[in-house]
Amino acid sequence: MNLLKTFVLPEEGIYILGNNILYAPALYSSLQMSEFFGSTAVAHKLEEFYHSPIFGFKKTHNLWIFDQNEDK
Repeated sequence: MNLLKTFVLPEEGIYILGNNILYAPALYSSLQMSEFFGSTAVAHKLEEFYHSPIFGFKKTHNLWIFDQNEDK
């Protein structure tokens, strides 16, 4: 079985969001997606995404959210 034939990469951009400690893995994931697959992936902090980048979001884009449960 060929893994590349079964793995489907998004053709449009990917927004990867992370909050607090999970911003670092989101940033690393975006860099790896760009390096290995040539995909356009951008990392944002979860709280910053809702101020400006959300207005450029299209239906064809993909949104990955790295979130954690926080007890306050």
